[in-house]
Order: sequence, then C-alpha cells, then structure tokens
Amino acid sequence: MTLENANELDSIGLDKVTGEVNLTIKDDVDWNDIQLHLSLLQEKINTYLSFIESGEIDSSYPKSINKRKKITIYFKHQVCDEAIEFLTQANQIVIDAGFGFECLEWNPTETGTQWVRLFS
Repeated sequence: MTLENANELDSIGLDKVTGEVNLTIKDDVDWNDIQLHLSLLQEKINTYLSFIESGEIDSSYPKSINKRKKITIYFKHQVCDEAIEFLTQANQIVIDAGFGFECLEWNPTETGTQWVRLFS
C-alpha cells in the first residue's frame, strides 16, 4: 500500500511494548507537488480516523478492542516546511479525537540510516 491508495490501510498491528494499536501510513511520495501530496496525506489520515471512530477497527482487528490507537506516518522523503505546518494541525486534531499521532522521517547518514521522529 502507499499514500496514493487513500481508502486502504497500509498496516495495522499491536505494539507488544506499549500495548497500543498502531495504524501505519507509508508515505513514499516525493514533495515535487506539495499541494497534491498534502491532499493525499489528508485523505489518508481521514480514512484512518474514520476507520477508528466508526468502530470498524474493532470488528476488523479484534485485538484493538479497549486498546489505545495511534496513527504513525513513515516518510520516505524529507518533509518540507508546508508539511510540518500541516502535520502540526493534524497532530492536534488526532490528539483531540483521543488517539496518538507520530511521524517519522527517513534520514540517511554517513554511518547508516535511521528514522527521525518529527512528532510523537
């Protein structure tokens, strides 16, 4: 799955350490068209929120019942300033809805690669 498949979940799983249900968005789209990218991202986040808020998550993934839910976005490409502004707003909306929100960015370095947390 990718960001461009807005109506599909990329992955869902139970974090064995925290006990949270983690719904993952895999964002592999570059930022050449920022407005299109933000539109796709907003649509995907809305799909995830609807899946959680409707209760569909509990019927589709019974391990999620009575567990805290968190949306995590993994960005393959460096996030631009406009995206940080959007994600700041999305973070507040998701938290206000009662769910966790986390964003990580892929960061290649001289000593290897790592995920850098943007929001948590």
